[in-house]
Amino acid sequence: AKFCWHWSDGMVNFSHRTLRVAVEYRYLPTKLEKIGVHRQLGGYFRTLPLGRRRLDEEAWQWMQGESWLELLTTINNFSYFPRLYDPNDGIRQCDLRRYYHVVNEHLDAANGL
Repeated sequence: AKFCWHWSDGMVNFSHRTLRVAVEYRYLPTKLEKIGVHRQLGGYFRTLPLGRRRLDEEAWQWMQGESWLELLTTINNFSYFPRLYDPNDGIRQCDLRRYYHVVNEHLDAANGL
């Protein structure tokens, strides 16, 4: 059990996918529960100062929580956007592109386009 999980930057990370799936199934057995937790986490990260952890988590939590308007509001935030579009950080740029793609897909579908 010593090497099955570890704390990293305030998060629990599981070393084995099967253990992560078992814990997820035990504590969040339905899709609706998972969505609800992601929405709560998105709200929590929105309250944090704009730093690396918030940049890494907030938009991702809104996306996983299927909160498309919250996701769009976050990535369009004038303080948030330039930090996600950092030319020296290709990973965040890819995340930003993915967020816009997903938001556009879902908002277009909701509008019948």
